Amino acid sequence: MILDLSYHRIPNRYLLIIWPCGLIYRVSLEGLSGLSKGILLSIIPIVMLYFLFQMKALGAGDIKLFSAVGVYLGYQELFFWIMTSFICGALIGCVLLVRRKIMIRQIHYFCNYVKEQVQLFPNQRIYQNARIGQDNVMHFTIAMVAGYCVMLGKGF
Repeated sequence: MILDLSYHRIPNRYLLIIWPCGLIYRVSLEGLSGLSKGILLSIIPIVMLYFLFQMKALGAGDIKLFSAVGVYLGYQELFFWIMTSFICGALIGCVLLVRRKIMIRQIHYFCNYVKEQVQLFPNQRIYQNARIGQDNVMHFTIAMVAGYCVMLGKGF
């Protein structure tokens, strides 16, 4: 989270340490069947969240972090973590929009974006972050950490 806040990215070198350690952990718990389960748990977030990456609504580093940490979790925990992270992200996003005094502008932009997508559906234009500046950026790792804390608090 600190790297995301400081540099707006999650470096691959850290994720490349987390993934293999997670697979080793999974194999130590469940034997060779844990290897296939760990790989599947790391693929699920990529498949689930790829669409949001294509829309530029979620960064690649966020998806890779879900994937790397997902190796350590079970299926239920992974889905709960993803869901609670998005709920926390929505709450944090609303607070940021109000605090930055851009709520109305963002709602207007979103409505226009949806309207354009419906009209240009075959061309599938992608979200244009540059059109509205950087004040709409939120570091999703904050929501991921909050969602993980909620998951731990629920006793998973």
